[in-house]
Amino acid sequence: MIETADPRIPAAERALRSAGFVAAVRADGPEREIASILAARPERERLLGPEGEAVADAVRAAGFRYVSVDLPEG
Repeated sequence: MIETADPRIPAAERALRSAGFVAAVRADGPEREIASILAARPERERLLGPEGEAVADAVRAAGFRYVSVDLPEG
């Protein structure tokens, strides 16, 4: 979990955990309206599969307008 004063981030991370993901969320964009999910490769594959739509809905319900999956190296 990333330390932040933005209450949407822990709410989005709780939604991810409740769906069985161990991922962090970062707020991006000029107005911080994008939730970037930082996930390891196996979780990225799950997020881009059938589970992803429900997870994105839950993260948007935390207050974000958009949801993205960050694709870090490795």
